[in-house]
Amino acid sequence: MRVLLATTFATLLSMVVAAGNDAAAATDDNPYKVLELVDGSNFCTFLPPKDSTDRNIASTEYMGNVFCTGNTPKAQSAGPLADGFILSAHYSQTKDFVQVTGQIDPAKMNLNVTDEGGQYDIAMPKQASCAGWKHFVNLIEPLGHTYCIRCCHSKEHCNRGISSSGCAHIVEGDYSGPYNPGDDLVPSPAASGSSSSSTSAPVASGSGNSDSSVGNVSPSSSSNNNTSAAPSSSSGTGDKNEVLQAQSVDGDDSSAATTIINNLAVVFGASVAAIAMFI
Repeated sequence: MRVLLATTFATLLSMVVAAGNDAAAATDDNPYKVLELVDGSNFCTFLPPKDSTDRNIASTEYMGNVFCTGNTPKAQSAGPLADGFILSAHYSQTKDFVQVTGQIDPAKMNLNVTDEGGQYDIAMPKQASCAGWKHFVNLIEPLGHTYCIRCCHSKEHCNRGISSSGCAHIVEGDYSGPYNPGDDLVPSPAASGSSSSSTSAPVASGSGNSDSSVGNVSPSSSSNNNTSAAPSSSSGTGDKNEVLQAQSVDGDDSSAATTIINNLAVVFGASVAAIAMFI
């Protein structure tokens, strides 16, 4: 019986270690799902894969790919954003986060121009991340010609559970650009204590992992580039993100390893107790 007990102990212990290693590995960043946000001329965004026939954002969130403009060496194997896709880019930085907000021409990346949009974050696509930051939210709203990217140290500044509220509510900032945003927008002042810079578009795009400098940014002829904000989006992804947030409240997938190990520990304890009864 003592031999059986020792064998059972060794087997269960190896299961605990293996499960912990597997869970930890599952939370490692995927180098091909990493976006980088350097400034208003060098940054990335998630979009549907180039070869995807589905050009809507919400329905392709799980398989999004990274596309970049300028020099973003940490975004490995990222595709280039088409010239003219980014129409304006307003960069802002605080001690808690960095962000870029602005307007896009969805047709330049072959997106569905009538799509209300959706959100990419640390849960969608799997293993997605923002280089140097723990959390991020990245909304694309083709119908409203708006986009936003924010990378944060804490989940409080990157609320991924309210994606249906849209860029203007999730990432407050400057959404001005060549498109007239309309009269039904929610004001989105820049965060206090932040430093910011803006570039009007079109922004010259380049390979995400290029070492060369970006092309010149041509000035915009628009006269409404100072105070407008982005429209609220109804992307239909709010429920998905709320469920995901409930399953992982702090956004840390490392909790999965703890859960697995705790469960196996319970099984181990029960097994040892059962064997001990026969000794």
